[in-house]
Amino acid sequence: MICTPCGPIRFFSIHLAHIGVGERLEQIDFLLDHRHCSPFEVGPWRGKYDEVHRKWTGSETEPECPFAAIWMGDFNSEPGSVEYRRITGEAPYYAGAAYYQSFADAAICAGLPAHALHTHEKLIGGTMQMWQLDHCFVVGML
Repeated sequence: MICTPCGPIRFFSIHLAHIGVGERLEQIDFLLDHRHCSPFEVGPWRGKYDEVHRKWTGSETEPECPFAAIWMGDFNSEPGSVEYRRITGEAPYYAGAAYYQSFADAAICAGLPAHALHTHEKLIGGTMQMWQLDHCFVVGML
């Protein structure tokens, strides 16, 4: 969690499974559930505080756990894939709309067309394949 002029934002570095869609969908569902529940269930500081004498908090109070979040990393899925749509939701009513508590692709929000980027290259059957497997997703409120 980082405090910014826009308020606190939770940042996640993510690397999803590379083998199967089903496993990635399970991982995404877990992350989405965690994102929706954590501001109500846990704070950003976790664990048992059994060494009071160490004062590792610097006598500060625990910061809030915001909804605002940014997910970055290797999602092993391309724009438009079922995994990508699970994160961003189905096509919005208005093209390019970013919903307040839903994730949006930061590259598209920045004005890049879908499939404009590639983060992975592999020679398959004599043809160079270029995929965008890495993404940065931001919540619509950002």
